[in-house]
Amino acid sequence: MVWLIVLSGYPKSGKTTISKKLTKSIEKCARIGSDNLRDMLFGEVYPCRDELLIWELIKELSIKLQKKGYSVIIDSTAPGNDLRRKLLEVAIDRKLLLVVRASEEAIRARGGSELLTTWKRFWEEPEVEADIILDERCEEPEDIERIVDKLKMIITSENSIKTSNDNL
Repeated sequence: MVWLIVLSGYPKSGKTTISKKLTKSIEKCARIGSDNLRDMLFGEVYPCRDELLIWELIKELSIKLQKKGYSVIIDSTAPGNDLRRKLLEVAIDRKLLLVVRASEEAIRARGGSELLTTWKRFWEEPEVEADIILDERCEEPEDIERIVDKLKMIITSENSIKTSNDNL
């Protein structure tokens, strides 16, 4: 069973740290970072000169990796429901949305002060379909480990019972 995991949350909320730790700890797991693609292709940050191309590549890479048996983590802010749906629609087997939340104080402490106002305008509370929806707080370093452990349990579980958590 392969998973498509879409991370959604404000910049500096902990998404990248979570996705990198998870990828390192599970052999058949791959991470696709939207910021990494922008930098690699154009040396730019969001919005880059061809955002449409970035999202097309993310979807194509995700499909190819899943077909090879990899669970895929899409590491992106994914602030709106339309983008979340488009990313989740390419799931071959199971799909999970992880909403990573951090307080404004934590985001500021991580160097994200200038991003808060901008992303508040774009953020929509999740209203999408997924096998599992997790809404997790990420304030302290131990929160990262807790979230990674939870995701490892889900991804590596032999249990294929379909569950849902819609009470965000």
